[in-house]
Amino acid sequence: MSVVNGAPPGVPMETQNGGTQKKKFATQINSQTKNVEYVYKQSDSGPFKVMLEKMVEDNEKLGINKISIGAVLKQNDFAQYFLDIKKVGRTRVLVNMSEWHEANRLLKCQNLKLKRLVAFIPRSFVTVKGVISDIPLDMNVEEVINEMETNLEVEEAFRMMRTAKDGKKFPIMKIGVVFRSNKLPQYVRIFSINMKVVPYAARVIMCYECLRYGHIAKSCKGKKRCLNCGGNHDTKEEHDQCSRKSMCVHCKCEHRSSDTNCPEREKQENIKKPMAFRNLKYQEAREKATMKVQNSFSLLSTEDEFPSVYESYAQAVKDKPE
Repeated sequence: MSVVNGAPPGVPMETQNGGTQKKKFATQINSQTKNVEYVYKQSDSGPFKVMLEKMVEDNEKLGINKISIGAVLKQNDFAQYFLDIKKVGRTRVLVNMSEWHEANRLLKCQNLKLKRLVAFIPRSFVTVKGVISDIPLDMNVEEVINEMETNLEVEEAFRMMRTAKDGKKFPIMKIGVVFRSNKLPQYVRIFSINMKVVPYAARVIMCYECLRYGHIAKSCKGKKRCLNCGGNHDTKEEHDQCSRKSMCVHCKCEHRSSDTNCPEREKQENIKKPMAFRNLKYQEAREKATMKVQNSFSLLSTEDEFPSVYESYAQAVKDKPE
């Protein structure tokens, strides 16, 4: 487990003999966390997601195909265990498995290599971030974690920070905790006090290289676009001092693509909510995000009469008779 006092680049009690067991965690920073090959545990809750990536050559145009992946899984006796396959990129698909041990078996399937496929479980599939409030500023994060009672492994903990208008950061009375679980605990006990754990909702990020949401410039593989006009320029100076008319690449309105009042930014914030509360990847949350549809036939209907798919589904489940 790593314990730090700054934000990173990103529970039921265990009862024994009528009491709760207090766990003591290591206090040193674990530098090997990023290199861990994750697998599922029996205590994890499904569906059990596995990422499959196809290794392609630089000049290869064809990416990964869901039907081909389905055929490979069937040939290797996974047909009765995979629930769905979703394409999440040109070379990646997400496989939802019904059994944790079968998801782990998929990781070791040697026949995948013959198809130039690699199976892995990203850290975000088996860890969740939570926030605990009312932690005094004069109390060290390490001390708090060592006094925490939970049956879950804590991989990381950090003091949360707030950014002032002048750009300076200062600590607040909240800590972020990364649990080795795909389900966030509702409570933990600290100094024998029940403390509520709420989901950690990451801030919306936009790439200042390609202007897309969901990643940063350091990991961008797209072409650079102008933050002001959304077009392409030949030199860095033109990008920095663009004199063209402002045009947002997202909503096509006359403002910069980074405008905080852009409708696309609101949509991205709605994507972040299910990512935090339901532990979803960006692509999954994007599918479930509320979509505002403009209706040209305003005299025939209103937006209230036709709620979003996400809201309709939630209401249908709520109203479903037992």
